[in-house]
Amino acid sequence: MRGAGEFAELQSRILRTILVRRITLGVFSAVAVVVLFASRLSYKNPLFYSLVVWFLLTFAFERAIKGRRSVRSLNLVHMSFFLAEVVLITVLVHFMGGSEWIGNVFYLFTVLYANFFLPRLHGAVVTGWVAACYSGLVLLEAGGVLPHVSLFELTGPAYRSTSYNVATILAGTVGIYVVVAFTARTFAAVYAQKNRELEAR
Repeated sequence: MRGAGEFAELQSRILRTILVRRITLGVFSAVAVVVLFASRLSYKNPLFYSLVVWFLLTFAFERAIKGRRSVRSLNLVHMSFFLAEVVLITVLVHFMGGSEWIGNVFYLFTVLYANFFLPRLHGAVVTGWVAACYSGLVLLEAGGVLPHVSLFELTGPAYRSTSYNVATILAGTVGIYVVVAFTARTFAAVYAQKNRELEAR
């Protein structure tokens, strides 16, 4: 009975995080559209389409979660989603200037989610995968194996560029800080509900 209760509780929590993830992706998509226009990038740039693929991935993830029958399989599917997510983020970071801009920050939410919801070992695997993907991208670009893609075409110092400043302000204040606050509130609500369920037992 306890195992069944634990499974239902974990599945419910993961399904709630999928909704949070979609809201987060909606915010990032809006920021990406503004960045695309502010930076005068081509509408074919993967900056936007990677986010669409990422959003669609949540539906496949939701279906896989609903099809699981054990806590172990839930955690494995959840970890697999994070690993796939990191690959998509790395593609995004590559087209956003690699180490040139603030790309490493975009892994923040995956690491937070993974270490909050997954068992310790699985969280460590995801964190290690993030470190490997980002450092691998940086080294491949630095070594000339991958072509470096600059997000901004700057003619002077970055701090004097309107497109750079608008994109950085949006990515920082909306894309990072607002979503961090939203995520923290969500985690607090999940934790509070879990405590109430434990007290009720």
